[in-house]
Amino acid sequence: MDIFDTATSLAPTTRSVPDRWRQVSALAEFRELSEIVDCIERLDERSDRVLEALLSIPDGDGVSTAVVLAGLRRLMFLCRGRERDLLNDLVTEVAVAVGEMRRVRPTLGRRRLGYLIVDRARDRQRLARRRQWKTSSVDPSLVAEVVPALGPSVEEQVIERCRVEVLRAQVEASGNVALARSWNSLLDLETAPRSTQAERDRWKYVRRRLVEHLDPDAA
Repeated sequence: MDIFDTATSLAPTTRSVPDRWRQVSALAEFRELSEIVDCIERLDERSDRVLEALLSIPDGDGVSTAVVLAGLRRLMFLCRGRERDLLNDLVTEVAVAVGEMRRVRPTLGRRRLGYLIVDRARDRQRLARRRQWKTSSVDPSLVAEVVPALGPSVEEQVIERCRVEVLRAQVEASGNVALARSWNSLLDLETAPRSTQAERDRWKYVRRRLVEHLDPDAA
């Protein structure tokens, strides 16, 4: 077994929920750790409450972090499952992100906490790999992927995901480092507020950069 399988295995979920956990309202109804893992995987409002509760519990024995990793296993695999090395590295970064969020709670906004944890870990991973990035080529792993978001319909989600993946493939194929950076910036700006003129100008600039190099209809 490699890091991903070991760290996200369901071994700890065969245990009963510790009594001290059940004193937390969001965790009181659970009997087995496997039930908590199943809840986290749904990435809904209840999942947010459970993750918040787990982040508030001192993790001296590492059990709550192990449960979080198991609950986010499927999401991590969706993000990095094509490359095992990146997947193993992502598990480590997710564990680090969980530790950070125990100390400083994130602001959720409209985002699910599970997505936020994995996205923060992917940001850390991309930053570390960019330091090793050779300017002569584009490393496909650095062209940010998009975690599927909740949408009005399954059909619209599929269409949007396909469109974005086509654009991402064009960025990878271009071999253009600056274009890859613009793409990553676009994904960051997509969920960021654009309340100031400077923020709106940056959004327009990044979009213009992409339109200049990609299919205008798609971009």
